[in-house]
Amino acid sequence: KGTYLLFPVKGESVPLETVAHKIHRLVALDCKWTQPGLNQSRASLSKLPKVHLTNPPAQSQFWRWHNAGAGMLSTIEAIFYAALEVKIAQIEDEKQSTDMKNLQEENCSLESQDLDDKHNRAITSLLPILYLFGVQRAVAARDAIKSGRKIPWSNEAKLEQNLLRVCVGTEKHARDKEIGRVLKETNRSKTIMDLPNGNVSLRSAF
Repeated sequence: KGTYLLFPVKGESVPLETVAHKIHRLVALDCKWTQPGLNQSRASLSKLPKVHLTNPPAQSQFWRWHNAGAGMLSTIEAIFYAALEVKIAQIEDEKQSTDMKNLQEENCSLESQDLDDKHNRAITSLLPILYLFGVQRAVAARDAIKSGRKIPWSNEAKLEQNLLRVCVGTEKHARDKEIGRVLKETNRSKTIMDLPNGNVSLRSAF
């Protein structure tokens, strides 16, 4: 009781915020959630009630390309936003339990400000979850810049990846692979053998 599975299933999972006050343990699978029947293959998981993020961000900050559409996040991002939804739900419950009748009208703005502060503190308290994610993202950006490539999550890089995947499996893709193979063989054949003073040495033509 109180254990839920973070796994979006159309017609089966419910918005997380609707049961946030009931959650004591949230199970997240580090895998592609688009794989059908994945959780059903594990009897212990298939029986758990399922939830999905109520309002996931439209764009992931993950550095790897995907074409799954808006609202698709990496596992660690999903865990962060799920934890945030639960935390905010707890704050809202705490607010509702306050006897509003005893609040004076002039204090309403202060109450609203206090609620905003609590929301901000909730976000800050959960940010360490994304620490390693942030480090890896920074490294991915640095490596891309050093090698002269586009930053992976930039619109230009995403467009390139889309175009590449459109070509996969086509005749053009097959021709490009063959050209690449021929070039590789040609470059390999350019390696020459020198025999100075009877000593054998290999040197690349490049």
